Amino acid sequence: MHYLDRPRGYNLVTAAALAHVNRLPVLLLPGDVYASRRPAPVLQQVEDFADGTLSANDCLKAVSRYFDRVSRPEQLLDALPRALATLLDPVSCGPVTLAFCQDVQAEAFDFPTSLFAPRLWYIRAPRPDPGELDQLANLLRKAKAPLIIAGGGVSYARAGTEAALAEFALRTGVPVAETRRGRDPCPGIIL
Repeated sequence: MHYLDRPRGYNLVTAAALAHVNRLPVLLLPGDVYASRRPAPVLQQVEDFADGTLSANDCLKAVSRYFDRVSRPEQLLDALPRALATLLDPVSCGPVTLAFCQDVQAEAFDFPTSLFAPRLWYIRAPRPDPGELDQLANLLRKAKAPLIIAGGGVSYARAGTEAALAEFALRTGVPVAETRRGRDPCPGIIL
């Protein structure tokens, strides 16, 4: 666990924000306040003294696709599958924050073995809408200087999408630019 007890812990916010914008799967596991609330605030005394439910980790909520504060070990039975589903879904993909209360980190729990069994996760690849494809084709035909901006969807779609995009660009002469997330799937086809 990385305790959010020093200023460097706040650097998680910048990383999470970047991952949020670019839909990059990042799992953040910061330590959190004590669930028992026995010790005084320990995270640089930045907690809201008027609200015992807030901690420094709450700043990660705005830049996390899924956020959970684990205050009991059994909460992981629900939190872990939800976290993985978020990390693997092209639509909701982005940073996941599981803030572990410091006293809970040391608690034992009799987890079912099924939680640790190997699992096959399917990443869905939505098909394009035929109506939208027709609209796109019409717009491209009418455009004076068309430009394709390839993003992360190219790699998420898999199944030869990169080759199809390269072939289309070379056949039509339409230049291709890519977003940061789209860089990997489009090497060498920038015209």
